[in-house]
Amino acid sequence: MTRLEDRRAELAGLIRQYQRDTDAFDQAVADRVGLSRTDLRCVDLLLELTMGGREVTPKSLAEAAGVTPSTLTNILDRLERAGYVRRVRDVENRRQVFLQMTAELGALIAEIFGPVADAAAAQLNRYTGHELDVLIEFFTEAHDQRERRTKEISGKEDVA
Repeated sequence: MTRLEDRRAELAGLIRQYQRDTDAFDQAVADRVGLSRTDLRCVDLLLELTMGGREVTPKSLAEAAGVTPSTLTNILDRLERAGYVRRVRDVENRRQVFLQMTAELGALIAEIFGPVADAAAAQLNRYTGHELDVLIEFFTEAHDQRERRTKEISGKEDVA
């Protein structure tokens, strides 16, 4: 193997390790807060959608999470019982329901994910603009490839 091939293999190994580390972290968080991994993924998606300025409905969250509406109803019931999420009816259209995170969830996110976010920000601050461009390109392409392959494996997309 050449030095470049060795470095690529090292990076591939580190990516696999990072995936395992993320998996272990997510499980530890789920265990700590008494939620399933799917519940936790829905919390993460709700946070992301809310931070993006969107009003989140059960339907939009179910679509983002890739779960059925009935599965999401059960998830929301658990999240409400835990005190993390509220269903709020629209004042003008009472049939429309929006999801809101509670202050309890905000405090939990700050406690658990705050240190992780701070460390990641400090880490990213060490990189140049060009290095950040390379990382963004890599992770964008990796995401696109994973998403495509996931659809192929799950039969949700025709394979050409």
